[in-house]
Amino acid sequence: MRIRTRFSLAFLGNTFLSLALFAGTYYYVQKRAAIAAERAGELQAAEKLASVCRLIDLAGSPAVAVDYIEQVKKEPSIIFGVCLDGSGKVQAHSDPRWLGRTWGDMRDLGMMNISSPQSVVVGQGDGSLTRKWFSTVTIGGRRAGLAVLAYDENRVQDNMRRKFWGMMRVPVMVASITFALSAFFALALAWNLSQPIGKLVEATRAIGKGELETQTPIASRNDELGVLAQEINVMAARLKTLDELKQDFVANVSHDLISPMTAMSMLVSNILSDKERSQIPAKYLNILMMVKDCATRLSMLVGNVLSAAKIKAGRMEYHLARLDLKPVLENIVSLYSMLAASEQIGLTAEIPDVLSPVLADGQHLEQALMNLVSNAIKFTPSAGSVTVSAVEHPGAVEIRVVDTGAGIAPEEMTHLFERFYQADMSAQRRKKIKGTGLGLSIVKSSVEAMGGRVAVNSQIGEGTTFSITLPVARA
Repeated sequence: MRIRTRFSLAFLGNTFLSLALFAGTYYYVQKRAAIAAERAGELQAAEKLASVCRLIDLAGSPAVAVDYIEQVKKEPSIIFGVCLDGSGKVQAHSDPRWLGRTWGDMRDLGMMNISSPQSVVVGQGDGSLTRKWFSTVTIGGRRAGLAVLAYDENRVQDNMRRKFWGMMRVPVMVASITFALSAFFALALAWNLSQPIGKLVEATRAIGKGELETQTPIASRNDELGVLAQEINVMAARLKTLDELKQDFVANVSHDLISPMTAMSMLVSNILSDKERSQIPAKYLNILMMVKDCATRLSMLVGNVLSAAKIKAGRMEYHLARLDLKPVLENIVSLYSMLAASEQIGLTAEIPDVLSPVLADGQHLEQALMNLVSNAIKFTPSAGSVTVSAVEHPGAVEIRVVDTGAGIAPEEMTHLFERFYQADMSAQRRKKIKGTGLGLSIVKSSVEAMGGRVAVNSQIGEGTTFSITLPVARA
């Protein structure tokens, strides 16, 4: 998950949790306050009804309570209001038919002796709830009766719910706007942070690939990211200086080694091709052949290092000319025949007698082919085979180096031509295969610089085929 997405989700999640906690707390507090206010209003109405009932006893007539009870009955949530005397007879009722009758609910009459107003919720047969408030009517310290005020609890709850949600509409709207603004600012802040971090990642990735002239574009920022960018620029500049020193040193040393190695190889080749070769004892002849083989390997290694340094510095020169491939390929096969024989690997050439000349630099093409053949021999087990062949296509000639080695895994194919990359290092250590990881990168750079292309096809357990395609030289 990208840091911008992670930051945005974290910020929005924190904002949402904060708003949810605030909303939950506000809802709980306001709901309790609304219930308390409703109960306080009901209690006040019950106490007022008790005062009215007291006036009935004092005046000796229920007429004084009729107007108030009529007003009470207009409240939709009130079912009835009633004044009872000490014997349980109805003195006043919101329904006139009850006047003078004895109150039939014994549970209500059981509340005659309460000292303070109380409420009781009673369930009805139809599932509705009724809340009854009871308040004792006292005159001169004596209990003269009972005031009962009944509410439809379901309707009361509905009214409270409507009022409460009406009251919550504004906070919910404010919370929604706050969350929307938080989302906007979260995305803006995440983008403001992730964009420079992304540029830092691109710069460090480029530096990791060897592009040491890379400069991060956010070094002018006046924050920690700007300081980090400046340090990365300084690091890249220092690495570039060190890399240039290393390249110069490698190029100079490699150049100084090329001449003696070439002379050594030529001297040994002259001795082995001399007419008196038959007079050389077999023991010394084998030693000379080993010296020639080692000189060839070392020359190729030094040549690869020097070529890599030149390619890196942009000082590699190519002199393209018409080139006959047949002698070049035969020379490569001859050069590595002894090495292949010592590893018990069959090295063969399949080259047509008639092959159009190509446009190439002979020296660099020979170096590229030496790298491919050397790699094929290194990664082919004993009793295997390596074949060097050439096939002519319309306007181009394809050179193939085919081995019967272990093959290359698909996930390693994309990195195969990178500098210093070596496929399956664990297998190479087990087989004691040594290399620099420069050969294939030099092959790709050289062939493409000559106007050709390099391709590879490999199957695990079946071997690998490297191909170089070069344009045919025009007359």
